[in-house]
Amino acid sequence: MNPHDLRAAILKIQDYLSDNDRKRLHFFLGSDVPRRIRDDPSLVGTINLMESLFDQDKINERDVSLLIKALEKIQCIDAVKILKEQIKQMQKTGQYQSIKNLTTILLHDQEEEEEDKHAIKMNLIQTNMYEDNNIQINHNTTSTTIDKYSIMLPTKK
Repeated sequence: MNPHDLRAAILKIQDYLSDNDRKRLHFFLGSDVPRRIRDDPSLVGTINLMESLFDQDKINERDVSLLIKALEKIQCIDAVKILKEQIKQMQKTGQYQSIKNLTTILLHDQEEEEEDKHAIKMNLIQTNMYEDNNIQINHNTTSTTIDKYSIMLPTKK
């Protein structure tokens, strides 16, 4: 979930809170915020309350359950509905983005695997010239020398 989308949803629900709803919300969340914030149930004070919850990581892009629970307990049903709808929309977008990202990762991994296979093949047939014109073919295991050529042969397991 995008942090800006969550903040936009929280701002949107502010329109559905009366002054009394704000006072009840501040009281309900009183133990989670500093006293100076709890004592200011204005619009600005409520935004500061939300900011304090963000700062303490009590609400974040992955979890707004504390806020939903608080709004349900003070019976701000319209605000709960709007917040849940916004979250559902953000999750759908997030799921699409996650699937898109997963597809990109899988395709990238497949490309890397193909590159690794190619590199292994190239390593198997790679020849290195030495000063005395000996040629060495690498394979990962046993070395055998034939005249001026050094050939790496696989060992049997």
